[in-house]
Amino acid sequence: MRLQRAHAGLRRLGVLFSGVGNETLDGLLSGQGLLRFAQSQGLALERIDALWSEPQAAPRAEVVEAFTTAIVTAVSAVAVTLDPESVYFVGRLSPLVEEVLPEARRRLSLSLPSAPEIRVVPQELGLSVARGTAYAGLAQAQAQLRESILQPEDAN
Repeated sequence: MRLQRAHAGLRRLGVLFSGVGNETLDGLLSGQGLLRFAQSQGLALERIDALWSEPQAAPRAEVVEAFTTAIVTAVSAVAVTLDPESVYFVGRLSPLVEEVLPEARRRLSLSLPSAPEIRVVPQELGLSVARGTAYAGLAQAQAQLRESILQPEDAN
């Protein structure tokens, strides 16, 4: 997950602790980082997509739990800092995000007064980030249009 910064003061979220041991968010929410973590938990993976395409037993559950915790931590950090309506996940880990999304939403509803909507953009080589940006722009335009239609006219 990445944020496009409007102000230079907001640093990348990836350096924050994920809530899983000493792992950072980058360590669990990036393809390479999650692959390293999965291997350290005993999964014999050569590529990260094997985590969802070739599910293994017990160690997989631990990795998926850690990934879910990292998503909840990242979305919580964004929510309390920026109060967005939506958070978009794009890229190679999208299938795993889809898998854990119901549990992540459940946890967020317990810990945040108002959790942002989480959307997952399917990966297409070279287009994932562009598509996520387009979805975010479209959602913002729809929200502004809805507000302008529903807002009563000033009585002058």
